[in-house]
Amino acid sequence: MLKFIVLSDIHIVPQGELCNGLDSYKRFNLAIESINQDHSDADFCILAGDIADKGQIESYKIFKEAKSKLKIPLYVTIGNHDDRDNFKLVFNNEYSDENGFIQKVVDIKDQRIIILDTFDVNLVGEGRLCKTRLEWLKNNIKQNTEIATIIVMHHHVSKIQSSYIDLIALENPKDFFEILKLHSNIRHIITGHVHISSTTFKSN
Repeated sequence: MLKFIVLSDIHIVPQGELCNGLDSYKRFNLAIESINQDHSDADFCILAGDIADKGQIESYKIFKEAKSKLKIPLYVTIGNHDDRDNFKLVFNNEYSDENGFIQKVVDIKDQRIIILDTFDVNLVGEGRLCKTRLEWLKNNIKQNTEIATIIVMHHHVSKIQSSYIDLIALENPKDFFEILKLHSNIRHIITGHVHISSTTFKSN
């Protein structure tokens, strides 16, 4: 059985600062402690974006130090609060694909996890998948259309009936779903971004 943890929107800030009145660094460390203590049997953890609150280099350095305490593998992508260039100044190409996006494919236990970068530097809160990333997604689904596939990304693609949050969803969900609807092996789409728990079922 595959078991993995998804964290999102930790919003790390520079030392001595708070994020919306909260110590995001302390909260992230508590999450790591909980995973190490209660879920050390998990195959890996994914951080689905908004690693930093304002995309600052110092925040990524703090994150890098904190994540080293995690006892299971960690994969990451970025969100609208992040800065891809600053992230890569700290991590180089550790989490980058061949095109420089922060995304990855993980094949494990007869399942494929596609971690997708939806950040667009030209947008404020919304996400967008460019042609390069859409092609990358399509190719990685087509490689094996029989394997159960889960997609993890930052921006949500289905409306959650929030007048504000739905304005900053993925800007081109039709392009995304055009790829997915061609294949019957997509099992789940997991996103962060909205800061609330929400589940949507889509029938054929």
